[in-house]
Amino acid sequence: MYSGFLKEPTLLAFAYDLEQAIKPRTQPGLLGSVPPEPPDAGICTTLTTAVAPTLIDGKAQISRHLGTGKPFSP
Repeated sequence: MYSGFLKEPTLLAFAYDLEQAIKPRTQPGLLGSVPPEPPDAGICTTLTTAVAPTLIDGKAQISRHLGTGKPFSP
């Protein structure tokens, strides 16, 4: 559909009337219940509470990865 200058309200009215006439939308059906929460995988328990950086030559060095808590390999 094409429309001229400042004819958007008319075009939207036609589109609304068409949508009401053909009823293309349907209400979604209930597919079941909400799945239960997954069990705790123990990811948070393996993390260290705080990784304190040490200063070497004025630069901070961290001995463990901040996300996983695993030690860095040299």
